[in-house]
Amino acid sequence: MKVAFLGTGAMGNGIASNILKAGYDLTVWNLKDSFWANVEKLVEKGAKSADTIQEAVKDADIIGMSLVADFAVKDVCQKAAEAVKEGAVIFDCSTVSLDCEKEMESLFEKEGAYYLDAPVSGGIGGAEAGTLTVMIGGDYDAYKKAEPVIKSFSGTYNHMGKIGNGQATKLINQLLTGVNQATVCEAMLIAEKAELDMEKLFNLLTVSWGSSRMLDRSVPEYIIPKKFESAACLQLMLKDLKLTLEMAKSVGYKVPITEAAVHFYDQAKEEGIGKEDHSAIIKIMEKENKL
Repeated sequence: MKVAFLGTGAMGNGIASNILKAGYDLTVWNLKDSFWANVEKLVEKGAKSADTIQEAVKDADIIGMSLVADFAVKDVCQKAAEAVKEGAVIFDCSTVSLDCEKEMESLFEKEGAYYLDAPVSGGIGGAEAGTLTVMIGGDYDAYKKAEPVIKSFSGTYNHMGKIGNGQATKLINQLLTGVNQATVCEAMLIAEKAELDMEKLFNLLTVSWGSSRMLDRSVPEYIIPKKFESAACLQLMLKDLKLTLEMAKSVGYKVPITEAAVHFYDQAKEEGIGKEDHSAIIKIMEKENKL
């Protein structure tokens, strides 16, 4: 089975590496930007590289992608559709809008190919370790064809139904993640103002009902040391939360708690710290409370 993977950035590099480790005949493509070095490293490990998207996909049975936003997915898919072979299955690990994925399914359907939305959760560490959670929507038979490849970079995965359902699942996850991150930051600011010992507090919270993954990752690594350099940049969380707001609006549901959290991510990006960790929104909370 021949596999192509498009986009070897922070997440795509780990995904592609695990596909290669599983023994697949892999061809990779990326823009010749700062992530082109990842293509070169994958080639050193046994992958082939392609200078164009069309070259990468023309012989592939399965095609994976990991890109940053709707515009990138649409651009790459338009080019891939020019050369994709009939019967091929494309899966998209990006986090984008439901409408984008439905549009791409229609695009490839005209070429006799299949398209799955397959966003992931687990971060760069999960991508490198091959333990990502993958949420898949689209044709079931196409999913079964792509399943062995998806399995190579995942710890947990599930077919969630029709196209777009993978993205809907991911956006629910992002709502929970982004809002929880905001509450963790708010709680830690109050604790600091109350002059609590932050390390002792953290140790108690991790074994209490207030514990959460966002608390576990953010407090010791970012909030207590007040160092926010991270690959999990808040501007990407903002992008995902805004997609969640769009989804909520499409189903006629108001989300005031999510909207309140979005304010802090939005303001953080406006103030130039969008490339810092999610938890850097604590700076905005602190400023607005003048602590």
